[in-house]
Order: sequence, then structure tokens, then C-alpha cells
Amino acid sequence: MQTTTPILPTHVETRPPTRPLPFRAPARVQTAWLSREQIPEFAERYSRAAGVLVSLDALLDSEIRGFFLQGRPVAGYRLGRSATRYGAMAGDRVSDWPFDVDEAAEITHLWIAPDASSAVRRIVYGWILADLLATHKTIVVGGSVSHDITRQQMRSMPHLLHEVACPTVRPGGFATLYYGTVHTVVADAIASGVPLPWLGGFR
Repeated sequence: MQTTTPILPTHVETRPPTRPLPFRAPARVQTAWLSREQIPEFAERYSRAAGVLVSLDALLDSEIRGFFLQGRPVAGYRLGRSATRYGAMAGDRVSDWPFDVDEAAEITHLWIAPDASSAVRRIVYGWILADLLATHKTIVVGGSVSHDITRQQMRSMPHLLHEVACPTVRPGGFATLYYGTVHTVVADAIASGVPLPWLGGFR
């Protein structure tokens, strides 16, 4: 079996794209925007975890945040400053959306290691919120090929869009698309215990 050398962050951020977070993550958890050289390993990890075929070309110029625990990759996601990926998946049906893709942000390719602690997961979700709020978009689009993840995420993005075909490892796979607002996402985060003392800094 071919193994790959874990990719370490080339630059460790202490703040999200526009504003700092006043809460501190455990010292051993680091986060960084991944370089183009780091993205192939991220794509492989996400594809293996989600069972979804990933287009590497589509990811190479994306903003992808990685999380590292003592140098080991434990999570990551792609930030979309417009809902272009889910819009492309929707095809012609995107014209039925009650908003334009440029009016919404999206988080795609979310991957968290199965053995990640609840504290690490809260840190990841906290950064997701920080990155989403920094886009200044009021609508957030989500999607998943997993029924369990769909059910979980629709607590914060409760409006169903539709199901679309998705290139999964299993033939005939599909993804469910849904959306919410910044208010519904933040409300669910608060209910889930994600640390949000920095929310007042975003207007």
C-alpha cells in the first residue's frame, strides 16, 4: 500500500481572513489555508472519508482551510465565497433557487477525522462560522451524500432545495442540497455549544 508523508502547514494563522478570534484554541491545534501543494492530500482524505469522487482541478485554486493536531491533519473544508459548486451540481434547477449563487456562500468538502475530539470539532465549526461571516453573505448553502449528515446540517440550514446526482463511489449516488441564513447557522451553533464570544465583532 502506498503511503504519503503527512503535509504540515506552511503558515499557521492566528486569525480568520478579516477579523481575529478572541477565543483561544488548544495550543496543539493549528489551522492554515492550504497551499496548492497540500491540496492533493486533502482531496484524497476527503474522497476516502466521504466516498465521493473529487475533481482535483476544481480544488487547486480554491480556499481550503486545514486543521492539524500535533502536525497530523485532522480536518479541513473548502470555503466558497459564492455558491458556485452547489450551483453547478444543481444544473438547470439552479434557476429555481430563491436567491442567486453570488448572493450565497458555501462550505464544501468538509472532512473531520473520525477520532477527532468534541473540542476539536467545536474549533472547526467555530472557524467555519468565522470564515462564513467574513464573506459578508447572509445565505449559506450546504449539501451532503450522507443521510445522517444531511439531517444534522439541516438543523442550521433548514430549507430544502432538492436532490441531485452526485459522482460517488457507489453507482446511482445523489446529494441533498439545502440552505439557511447566517441567523439560522449561528443559532444552531450556539445551541450546540460552539464558542462564539467573537460574534459581536461582525456586523
